[in-house]
Amino acid sequence: MCVFDMLEDKEGKLYAATLFGLAIYDGKNWTVTDKNDGLPGSVIREMQMDKNSNLLIFPASGFNSG
Repeated sequence: MCVFDMLEDKEGKLYAATLFGLAIYDGKNWTVTDKNDGLPGSVIREMQMDKNSNLLIFPASGFNSG
């Protein structure tokens, strides 16, 4: 799996930006969220955590306003 970016939140949950979507590790299991789950695209290039601990994702396809 190709990982472009990775970060950890305050609770220790890991997030990985991948070619196949957003992979999330809760300490026991990995789950992957992708375009089929509502993301604007399956390739996630970058992520950031804002000051309120909200995860911001930046898909390779950009965002579609509708």
